Amino acid sequence: MENFFLNINKPSDWTSFDVVKKVRGAVGIKKVGHLGTLDPFATGVLPLAFNKATRLIQYLQEDEKEYIATVELGKVSTTGDTEGEIADVKPAAKLALSAVEVALRAFIGEIMQIPPKYSAIKVEGKRAYDLIRAGKEFELKARPVFVKSIDIITYDWPILKLRVVCGKGFYVRSLASDLGEALEVGGYLTALERTRVGCFNMDNWVQMEAIEKGSWAVGKIGLLEAWGVRPKYYLETGEWEQLKLGQFISPLIAVDGVTAGVLNDEMVCLLEPVLRLPGKMKMAVIM
Repeated sequence: MENFFLNINKPSDWTSFDVVKKVRGAVGIKKVGHLGTLDPFATGVLPLAFNKATRLIQYLQEDEKEYIATVELGKVSTTGDTEGEIADVKPAAKLALSAVEVALRAFIGEIMQIPPKYSAIKVEGKRAYDLIRAGKEFELKARPVFVKSIDIITYDWPILKLRVVCGKGFYVRSLASDLGEALEVGGYLTALERTRVGCFNMDNWVQMEAIEKGSWAVGKIGLLEAWGVRPKYYLETGEWEQLKLGQFISPLIAVDGVTAGVLNDEMVCLLEPVLRLPGKMKMAVIM
C-alpha cells in the first residue's frame, strides 16, 4: 500500500471534495485527504494525501500558505466573493495608493479575524454555510490568525491585486471585506489563487487534465519531501525492528516535538518524545 502526496492545481468551480472524489477514482485509492479546503471559485494548490500519508495532514496543514488575491473596492458581497449578491457602496472618491498601503499595515502580524459566515466553520456541530442557507441566526467569534506579509502587486482603482503569505485559518475573503470596511468604501474578493502550501507549490503541481488521462504519477511527492525541513532522525535497522515491536528507542540526538523516523531515505514512522521516559522515543503515528 503506497503512501504519498499529489499536489493538485484545483480548477475554478470545483469544490475541494469534487477534486478528492475525482482523484480517488482515477488513482484507485479510497483513503484520501487534503491539506486545507479551497472555496469553489478559488484555484491553485490543493495537496492531497493518500493512505497513511493522511496522518501527516495535522502537521503539514500548519505550514504557511501563499495566495494571489484580487479585490474590487467600492462594492460588497454577501459572501465576500463573486458567489454572493454584489452591491455598490458608491465611495466619495477614488482612493490613493498610499491610503490602501496604510490600511493594509493593520492586517499584518498576529491579528484577530472573524471568519466569513459562508464558510465551513462549525457552530455547535453544524457548518456555518448550512446554517446561513437554513435561515438560522448566529455569530462567529474573532479568532487569532497570523499574516506574515501582504504585498501590493498592482493597483488600478477599483481593482487591487495582492500577494498574501499567512498561517493556518486565515480567510482571504475576510481580508477583502475587512479592508474595504477599514477604507470605508467596501470590498470583496473577485479572484483567489493559492500558490503555495509549505513545500507544495506551482512547480510541483499536476493538472486535473493529467489526472483524468492517468498521468498522475508524475506529480507524486514522497513523505520525506513533504516533511520538509522538520526534524529527522535516521534509524538504524535494529531500532526500526524495535519500533515495529512497540519498543522504545534511545536516539543519539536530542529532538523536540514530532520527528520523522527515516530508514534508507524513506520515511517509515513519526516519533514523538515520551515525557515520562526522558531521552526515549516511541512510534507515534505512521509506519
